[in-house]
Amino acid sequence: MALPRKDVRFDLDEMDHSRLKWCASKAGLTIAEYVETLIHADIASKVDRVVDDYHDLVRSGLVGKTPDLFGKPKAGG
Repeated sequence: MALPRKDVRFDLDEMDHSRLKWCASKAGLTIAEYVETLIHADIASKVDRVVDDYHDLVRSGLVGKTPDLFGKPKAGG
């Protein structure tokens, strides 16, 4: 079962809208499909980069050794 989708709205000036419409048509997509593809790719790459950075910090020992909310060291820390 698919998760419910959220609607996102934004405003563009006439020139940017024309450019967006042209790009979408060249890709064979509707404007909504084209924008969704762009946003999905951007979000995915940013989240992947953050996860990679976090793993690099763990490997370097800079994170993962802080006390938890109750003041006890984390397991393995």
